Amino acid sequence: MLYDAYEVQRSLLAGASQLANLGSGWLHNPANPMSYSSMGPLVAASLDVFAHVSAPRGKPEFGFTNVVVGRKRVAVHEEIALRKPFGQLKQALAATALMADAKNPARPLTLTMMGGPVDTREAPTAVNTLATQRPHSWFQQNVIATVPMLYPGAGRKVYPGFLQLAGFMTMNLGSHMVSHFELFKHLVEGDDESADATRAFYDEYRAVCDMTAEFYLQTVDLVFQRHALPKGEMTHRGRRVDVAAIKDTALLAIEGERDDISGIGQTRAALGLAKRLSAAKKQYLLAEGVGHYGIFNGRKWREKIAPVVERFIAANG
Repeated sequence: MLYDAYEVQRSLLAGASQLANLGSGWLHNPANPMSYSSMGPLVAASLDVFAHVSAPRGKPEFGFTNVVVGRKRVAVHEEIALRKPFGQLKQALAATALMADAKNPARPLTLTMMGGPVDTREAPTAVNTLATQRPHSWFQQNVIATVPMLYPGAGRKVYPGFLQLAGFMTMNLGSHMVSHFELFKHLVEGDDESADATRAFYDEYRAVCDMTAEFYLQTVDLVFQRHALPKGEMTHRGRRVDVAAIKDTALLAIEGERDDISGIGQTRAALGLAKRLSAAKKQYLLAEGVGHYGIFNGRKWREKIAPVVERFIAANG
């Protein structure tokens, strides 16, 4: 019923968003005398913010039209090789460890881990505390819902994307409210460039997808409650995952100084677990002033973090 109730609300808000867009457009129309009044821009900006907040979100575009390979710019043509209602997800560190143990010739030359909870016993955050204070059954009973009919994956048990989003936004509700008030002021002032930047951020931030119940509940159990990987207790198809088996895959661990989801030290723990990997093939970056989302998105990612990743891959690739 939870998912069905959300879908009813989403449908109603989608209609309200369209009406708000129409109202905002009319108030901006030069043919409307109200557009020249002092109240016109205020009401139009209010409607614009509401329309943006209440609009439904789909999967955002990747936006890659070309890349530089060597010194040549190469066009990127996106095509769907396999379409599934849900993505195929794996823990990269564990997969690399298994490939190293099996001496798989296709094992990666480098692995970059960004804000990942390798060992959540390090600097526990509110997310970690929630997972340890409640039994596994609580998550099964309270955050798992069924995908409604007429949707891909109908009848499947999932951890809904809207619950994930609600949790993340609640953790930093004050800053999100300030961001939307700033959006309102930019619209009133006619600062379209700043307003568009805020809209673009939230278009991506709010584009969440459901997780299959199996994947989510297994993550809660193995990663957040039993800490199976750092304890050496994680298995895959009967094989123990031993991070110490990694001997020739260079590891880069990146953490955000202000990350309130994966605390400082949780990703860096991977470097300590890879005991047989030489120090020359290990690198750590603590990104100053960066939160969880900013590790891989935004100006600081582009200017401070991405260059480190590029140099690391080039040096070890």
